[in-house]
Amino acid sequence: MPDDPGGLASRTVPENSAGLVYGTILVATLLSAESAIQETYVKTVLGVLVALLTYWLALAYARFTGERLEHKTGATMGLAARAAAHELTVFYGAALPLATLIAFWIAGASLDTAVLAAIFLADVAIIGAEILIGVRAGLKGTALIEQAAIGAVLGVLILGLRLLLH
Repeated sequence: MPDDPGGLASRTVPENSAGLVYGTILVATLLSAESAIQETYVKTVLGVLVALLTYWLALAYARFTGERLEHKTGATMGLAARAAAHELTVFYGAALPLATLIAFWIAGASLDTAVLAAIFLADVAIIGAEILIGVRAGLKGTALIEQAAIGAVLGVLILGLRLLLH
């Protein structure tokens, strides 16, 4: 894809697109380990939010520390704020599975059903992201299928965790 400063690609792909995937995987993995028999919607949603906050802070701190090591500089509030802002995409990635969980809660579904739906939608989002990346890269046929398989493997691992723990 040719460089397109200010074009559609630069407006739709955040600077830290990895955070989108991290957030989706984090919530799906956390929900895979969730036991609906022992938990409630409130505890599950709060648990996801606390895990997201912890993960975001860990990512921001790692970036903040890494930049200081690489550039041999001291800590500043500006550097900490930039690192924290850079890692905000983890929340965007978590939005789909978390919103699914909350939507099923509002609809009155069982927590187990909501958790499974959130995991499946997260898996679909991961596979969809791989397909989108492949299409944007100009892949077709077998190459595009192989690209989608990357996401499918990750999705199967997340579902496997659910089956293993329950």
